[in-house]
Amino acid sequence: MTSKLIFLSRSDFHKALIDTNKSTTDKWDVVVSYSQDKLQPLLTKYWSEVIGDTSVTVVHSTGHSSYDRATTYKLNLGPPQFEFDKKIVDGGSISMARITWPFTGTAHTKLNTGVDVGEKTLTAEDGFSTTVTTPIHAISSGDDDKQAKFHPSHNVPVEYTNILQTSNHMIEFTDGTTSSYHVILQFASAEDTTWKVNVKNTSSDSAEDLQDSAADIGLELNNQEKVKGFQFTLGEVKNTPNPADYVLTPQAFKFSADKGILSIFIHVKGGDGKGAKEAPQFQLTHDSLIAPMPDGYDASIIISRRLIRDKYMIPQIQDKCKDFLRETDGVLARDGPLSPTVGLKFKNERVWSGFTTGPSIVVVTEGYVTVDWDKYPLILELFDDKSTLQSHYKWTWDNAQVTLHYRYATPRSGWLDWRTTSIQGSMSMNSSPVATVKNKDELEFKISFTDSNQPDASFNDIGPDKLGGSVQFKTFTMGLPDINFFRTQNILAPGQQFITAKDTMCPCDLFILGSVEEQKK
Repeated sequence: MTSKLIFLSRSDFHKALIDTNKSTTDKWDVVVSYSQDKLQPLLTKYWSEVIGDTSVTVVHSTGHSSYDRATTYKLNLGPPQFEFDKKIVDGGSISMARITWPFTGTAHTKLNTGVDVGEKTLTAEDGFSTTVTTPIHAISSGDDDKQAKFHPSHNVPVEYTNILQTSNHMIEFTDGTTSSYHVILQFASAEDTTWKVNVKNTSSDSAEDLQDSAADIGLELNNQEKVKGFQFTLGEVKNTPNPADYVLTPQAFKFSADKGILSIFIHVKGGDGKGAKEAPQFQLTHDSLIAPMPDGYDASIIISRRLIRDKYMIPQIQDKCKDFLRETDGVLARDGPLSPTVGLKFKNERVWSGFTTGPSIVVVTEGYVTVDWDKYPLILELFDDKSTLQSHYKWTWDNAQVTLHYRYATPRSGWLDWRTTSIQGSMSMNSSPVATVKNKDELEFKISFTDSNQPDASFNDIGPDKLGGSVQFKTFTMGLPDINFFRTQNILAPGQQFITAKDTMCPCDLFILGSVEEQKK
C-alpha cells in the first residue's frame, strides 16, 4: 500500500510545478481530483439515511483439546469510514478502498461439552472494527432516457453486470449516446476483496477469535438485503454535450486512487490527451507524493497546457478576432514557455502611418511602419503572477524589429524614392488577471490589449522634415467562453455535488482550485 500524499503550501506547490518543467496530467486532457476528507461526511450521511442501524450475528467454532467451543457474536456496526489506496500488481496497480466499520456487541461462548461459559461485552474502549479492502469500480448507468434494471444481488444494472471495470481499464463513451459512468464503492465480496478484524485493545480475550471470524463477518454483512446492494458514488463522469462545442466533452477516462485522493483522468472530444497504458498519476504525485491541489483546497480540475492552448485559446481567439487576425495562421502555438502561450499575427502589417508638412524645400514627408508578423508575432502568455500566484496573462513583444518606410517630395523633384530604416520595439512588463472567479460559479476568460500595452517603438528626426511617430497596435477585448459547463455538468461528486471554483493557477497547466459543494437548485 502507498504513503499518504502531501498537501504543499500554495507557494511551494507553485515552485514544485515550475521545477517539474512539464505538463502534469500524464498525457491526459483533463484531471479531476477530490480529497477523501470531503467525501467521508457524505458517505456517513448516505449510510445513515439508506442503511441505518446495522447488526450481524456470527457463530464461530474454534479451540483445541477440551476447549473446543462455539462463540456467537452479535455485533452492532457504526457508519463506515474509508480511505483510498493502491494495490501494486504486475504491470501496474489497482485503485482500492479500505472501508472500516467500528462495532460493539457481545460474545456468548459455549463449550462443546455443553458448559455455558457466559457472555462478554465488546465495548467501544476495546476499539473493535471490521475492515474490507476492495477494488474501486466504474459502472455505466446507461442512457439518460433508459430505466435501469438492477441485478437482484448486486444492485447493478442487468445490462452492465459483466462490465464492472477497475482502474486499469480505459472506459470509453459511445459516440452519439449520452450516458454516464459512476465510480463507486461497493461492499460485495470479489476476487480482490479481503476482510479482517482490528482491535486497539489487544489484551481483549475476544481479539484473536474475532480476527479468525473476519471472513464470516464479511459474508454475513453481504448477506443482508439492505447492505449487499449498497453502492456509494465517489464521482460521476458524463458525456453530456457542450452547447458551446469547444471540446470539453468527455470521450474516455481512467480513474486512479492514491492515499487520500481520487483522480479521474479524462480524454475529451477534440483533445489529443489519450494517456498511456500504465495507471495514470498526477506528475507531482508520481515524483514526490504531492497532492494535485495545494493546502486549503479539497478539489481541483487540471486542464492540460496543450488542451487549454490548442483546443481552447487558439480556436476561440481566432474566432473572436477574425476581423483583424490572419485567416489561416492568425493564432499559433508557442512551444518554448512552460505555460499556455500563443502568437498573434495580424492581417495588416502596417502598425503606423503618417505625414508631416515641411519647410520650403520639402512639400511633405510621408511614411509607414511595418511588422513582419511571421518573425515577430504579438505573444500572449498565461502564467502565475509572482505576487498572488494566481492566473494572469501578459503580452510580450521583445526586441522586435520593425521597418519604417518613408519618402518626401520637393517642389522641384516631386516625390523621391522610398527609403527604409529599422527600429527596435519592446513592451514593458504587464500582468492582468484571467480565469477569474466571479459569482462563485463563473470562471471568466476576458483578455484585452489596451493602450497601456502598446510597445515602446518610436522614431523621430527621420528625413529632412524630421518625421516622427510611435508604433500603435490595434486595441481589442475578447471574452472567451467560460468553462462552467464542464465543471457543473460533466464531473459530479456524490449527491449531484460539483466542484465550485475558488481560485485558479497557471504555472504550466491551468489549475482550477475549489471545493466539492451542493449543486444549486
